[in-house]
Amino acid sequence: MSYQHWSASLNIHFGFYRRGMNLFDLEKMLLRMNEEVARHLQIPPESTIVLDLGCGYCSVSRYLAARFPNARFFGVNRNTQQLALAQKMNAEAGFAERISTIEADFQAVPLPGGFADLAFALESASFAAGETKAVFLQEVARTLKSGGRFVVVDGFRKHDRPMPPPVAWLHRHCLRCWELGSLADIHGFEKELQRAGFGQIVSRDISWNLAPSLMRIPLTVLKLLFLKKKGATAAPSNYPLALTLTFMLALSVRHFGYYLVTCVKS
Repeated sequence: MSYQHWSASLNIHFGFYRRGMNLFDLEKMLLRMNEEVARHLQIPPESTIVLDLGCGYCSVSRYLAARFPNARFFGVNRNTQQLALAQKMNAEAGFAERISTIEADFQAVPLPGGFADLAFALESASFAAGETKAVFLQEVARTLKSGGRFVVVDGFRKHDRPMPPPVAWLHRHCLRCWELGSLADIHGFEKELQRAGFGQIVSRDISWNLAPSLMRIPLTVLKLLFLKKKGATAAPSNYPLALTLTFMLALSVRHFGYYLVTCVKS
């Protein structure tokens, strides 16, 4: 499985570095990112329903389920294979009753309105349709109760101005490799959150907290290429290229950033 070359526990996102952490311990930085999601969600000790939108293998939900025993999680993902492994891992961790999986597009979640207390999207909102992710944000607003918190952690464009041709080329090809339609402009995304009925919007640029885990990409790419040459990996053929382009694009700090966005449904 290709993602295990990044994280043995299938935390398929970037890590969060704080001063004093081991710069070479990627897994601890990945878990720290999970903790940042928890901190900004403000999960209460009482019974709570949390939506994990674009849940991947439910690794973040499993981490949070261990930390918050009265919370119930619903992971939404349209990838059948990922969900099958997620269900297996949830059961092995003892969370089969507390983490449910829903095979669906997170832009059309088969749940009633006002179902959840909290929701988060960790490196998944960028897969939503549209320049401002309007349909996705409206669906999150529909499924959340009034006063529900929503946390998004993802890459964003810093502006909507034309980019220099080399950066625009990188951007275009990076989107193609990851099968993304677009990266949202952070300012347009904030306005769309307001239109969807969210308030108390705070966007934090955490690109520098991301940097140490980002620097692991070249090593991961070399490892994938070596294993591919030996026929010892099932990683998609474009995966090393996708990672390489992501690394190069992240260096364009005038045009792109990695943000943690928090807001509350009005």
